[in-house]
Amino acid sequence: MIRIHLHITKFWPSLPVNGFPIMIHQNPIQLSPFVPFVPSEIKDNKDDILNLVQFPVGKLPVRYLGLPLTSQRASERDFAPLIAKVEENIHRWNSKTLSRAERVELIKSVIQGIQSFWLQAFLVHKSVLNRITTICRTFLWGSKFSKVAWSDICKPTEEGGLGLRDSYTWNQAILVKNLWNIASRKDTLWVKWVHSVYLRGREIWSWTPKKGDSHLFKRLSIARDTMIEKCGGLDNIEEYIQGLCHNGAFNTSKAYDTLRTRNPIKPWMKFIWQAYILPRFSFTTWLALRRRLPTKVNLPFVEMETRNCSLCHMELEISENLFFFCHISSQVWNGIKQWLNIDASLSTIKRAIKWLRRQHTGHNNRKKFCRLGTMSVIYHIWKMRNNVYFDNHVVDVQKMIYMIKLSMYKIMFRLFPYSLTTLT
Repeated sequence: MIRIHLHITKFWPSLPVNGFPIMIHQNPIQLSPFVPFVPSEIKDNKDDILNLVQFPVGKLPVRYLGLPLTSQRASERDFAPLIAKVEENIHRWNSKTLSRAERVELIKSVIQGIQSFWLQAFLVHKSVLNRITTICRTFLWGSKFSKVAWSDICKPTEEGGLGLRDSYTWNQAILVKNLWNIASRKDTLWVKWVHSVYLRGREIWSWTPKKGDSHLFKRLSIARDTMIEKCGGLDNIEEYIQGLCHNGAFNTSKAYDTLRTRNPIKPWMKFIWQAYILPRFSFTTWLALRRRLPTKVNLPFVEMETRNCSLCHMELEISENLFFFCHISSQVWNGIKQWLNIDASLSTIKRAIKWLRRQHTGHNNRKKFCRLGTMSVIYHIWKMRNNVYFDNHVVDVQKMIYMIKLSMYKIMFRLFPYSLTTLT
């Protein structure tokens, strides 16, 4: 008790930092009987400690920075605030008119940011991660019907995805970060405790968890074995993980890129995701290239009188016909090609993109204008198809060509206000 008294009296004067007083009644002390590493002298002298620090006694679990703190493994019920936070954001966004591309950005920047905050602190249950994935998938597509599998969406854009992160793999990458903190003996209380209680002079790379050890350390051993397999053996593991660090700090994104499943590069995908192209143009083109636009042929479970093209009413409505075999869409495309001085016969989206990727001559802004024109035509043709199918609009080719030109001028003038005259 004398030693505890000396520690408290030495530490107590330094607690009020930057003029903020200690809120005794708002900060109860937690002396849980379930924590195995609490020294016996603290348990035996609980009343004396409480009299000394003047804090009230609290009860676990408690919440700190929005996270549940408990002496036992967190249950699914403890992650209810995480799901509630995700659903709260989704409910707020559903009241607004958002394009699919805007929804992707919100999921990437907000939802996965919230999720990552929790993953940094806990091993989140796989069922909780699956629940959040279901919420995000429904928000993205507007229904339970998904046009593209979530595993494909979680690929990098150059591999045909949308650049979202797979939650389970990201959790594994964070575990590898914790492994490296332990192996490098990072100067934190938790790392010191791990070495004192679990490792006891052994290296984390060769340590084997016991049956009664924490679930966290069992998962750490699984992540460790995965990384050892990735780097080709135990002898290379430390050097390999050092390559995942930048300026001495562990890079979780590099670890994620190492752990995820690699897929063949699709050069045409990198072509469509450019900063100067509107995200809704890129997203529609992305779906068209994957043949996942909800054309009539792609909706076999919906009863229809005919599955012919909504524009020309002649051929089956599939992406290949809609872009640009259909004589209506072909007229629009030819009108824009003539305006852009493109002489090549580009009768499909892939041919158009392949041809544009090979163009290395001419003014850089003009090449951007041609790329933007291709994406704009695809987007407006699909928009016109929907207007005809759902609202019985009359097709007006000349008006559509005019609207495409107008939208392109607005975009390019906003990006390059002083060089627009060089485009034509």
